[in-house]
Amino acid sequence: SSHFGSRVVWLEFCNSVASATDLPTMLANPADALKEIGQQLQQKFNDAGMGKVEEFTDMMDELMKKLQEGPDKAFGVVQDLFKEITGSLDKSMKDPTSLAPTGGGLAACGVWYGNSVVGKLSLIKDDVDGLMKGLVTLATEVKTPIMKLLEGLKGAIAELEKSIKGLAKLPKLVAAQLEGKASPEDIGKIDTSEINEALNVGDLDGPMGKIAAIKDVLKTVIEVLSGGAGKLEEFITSAPEKFRTAFDVPQPLCFLQSMVMDAAPQAMKDLLELCKKLEGVSFEPILKVFNGAKDTVEGINVDAIKTPVNKFLSEAKDLVGKLDKTVKAAKMASGGGALAGIKKMF
Repeated sequence: SSHFGSRVVWLEFCNSVASATDLPTMLANPADALKEIGQQLQQKFNDAGMGKVEEFTDMMDELMKKLQEGPDKAFGVVQDLFKEITGSLDKSMKDPTSLAPTGGGLAACGVWYGNSVVGKLSLIKDDVDGLMKGLVTLATEVKTPIMKLLEGLKGAIAELEKSIKGLAKLPKLVAAQLEGKASPEDIGKIDTSEINEALNVGDLDGPMGKIAAIKDVLKTVIEVLSGGAGKLEEFITSAPEKFRTAFDVPQPLCFLQSMVMDAAPQAMKDLLELCKKLEGVSFEPILKVFNGAKDTVEGINVDAIKTPVNKFLSEAKDLVGKLDKTVKAAKMASGGGALAGIKKMF
């Protein structure tokens, strides 16, 4: 009866963990068995073309990260510099005599020269004020579509996470779970629930459709930002010459212009220094991000994602099944009992 009981235990064990051909390997060295499964999984992953799928999911994450940064930082830098410029202009225009060079022929005509400069600086300040108001409007106009864009992309990525992201990371997930596991006791403690969860591939058309739908929103954002970038670039390019011209000596004393250049007023130096700071400001980096996002979305091929997913999924299920059984075998082996006697049979 004891012999019959042992055979019952043996048959139940074989049915629960593996085929008769798999079991000896599992019991002899489960670490080697898992290593082989991991290698096969990676090979099947490569053969199915899943590398492109993994790149796609990574690209979506990176895209979300970049878009979240948005243009707010660039807007803030520009507005701060414009505030410095308007502050410097206000300070200069309050004291026209301070705008004249010290010494030389113009010193005696300080008020006349200073008033001339103030008149021209006031026109530049009007331009700066108008540009600042335009930037505020631009920031407001672009905020709503960017929020809509992020909301749509976030929802799509969340659905992708459920649909294919786990499968796209399956070989890496398995490798991480197996790292440092050598003894049957350690292997028996592996939690395969997350690995099995990665096989639950859901609908792809839904999230891919949502990603494709953000194309029109991206176009809106790009158009609005491009308009603002053009106006900003125009001002940055022309500002230094405008400020220099503002300090030109008017008729009939224009022949004294060289004196101004030789002993430029501090106000002129300060304004030109601020212009240099503005030269380092650009919306081009953020425009590059949004244009890149648009190109990415327009280039999405749903079939290029579906085909490798379906191919790899069917093969991965078998290998994960073997992994489960190996872990279960290691767990039973490290627990001793009835299995301790079974191991001696091999």
